[in-house]
Amino acid sequence: MPGDSATTPSSGGRWATGWRVLAFWVATMVVLVIASLVTSHVSAAWRMVVTGAVAGLATLLLTLPFLRWEGLRAAQVGLVPERGSLARFGAGVVLGVGMAAAHVGLMLAFAPVRLVAGEPVDVSFMLLTGFGLLLLAAREEIAFRAYPLRALDARYGVATALAGTAAMFCVEHILGGSSWDNAVFGSIPGALVFGMAALASRGLALPLGLHTAWNCVDWATGGKGDDGLWRRVVEPGREQAGAVLGLASFGLVMAAAFVLLWWIGRRARRQVAAVASRSALEADALPG
Repeated sequence: MPGDSATTPSSGGRWATGWRVLAFWVATMVVLVIASLVTSHVSAAWRMVVTGAVAGLATLLLTLPFLRWEGLRAAQVGLVPERGSLARFGAGVVLGVGMAAAHVGLMLAFAPVRLVAGEPVDVSFMLLTGFGLLLLAAREEIAFRAYPLRALDARYGVATALAGTAAMFCVEHILGGSSWDNAVFGSIPGALVFGMAALASRGLALPLGLHTAWNCVDWATGGKGDDGLWRRVVEPGREQAGAVLGLASFGLVMAAAFVLLWWIGRRARRQVAAVASRSALEADALPG
């Protein structure tokens, strides 16, 4: 879902943009809490589907007035599908599966962790869980990598945009019950990678595919509890080593993905600049 190659910030000033982004972030968390309370009585898989759908739609609707206040369009922040969006989503899925598989492989190779078969899971439960993870990922991409990332990028630059949205992503996970270790060493690297994917592709399709695929493989291999296809079992007495090495492998994979996406984004920007330069030269060469 690539948007325009550049955004035009509003005339409200740097502080106005910062306060609007913070207000938007708080509002999205309120929406998420309400959606979670509404679905607290349903099963875990259905809870993901309903929470993702309700909170995602509400977050999308909430984005629209903030875009107007910021002087941005939906296409500029990746909310309008375009030709090539499906291909970019597919590329994100391939990248996400590869990253998650590398993470699990490194843990099995170097950490005191092994995979054991979980309880039998039927196909309908797998599909429902995958759909729920897709909706939750879509909600997070809209909440963090659409308006907030693009507004901060246009006003403050890439580094501040990535750092700011990563910090908000981390705090949301802490408030949602994640441990400090998982929030700081898990959520922040993930947010940086998803944010770089959004900026490199100038849209949400690539990070959405990446985010969804990562979550699905992580669920299947026991990273989100014991209801996946496998469970992660740590050798008795080596729980701390398992946690440290698991986070280390996660950080290594995320760092490699960030560098790759940064390189892809840099190359894409150079290609766009080259095309623009050629077009300008051709326009100058036309007879007056």
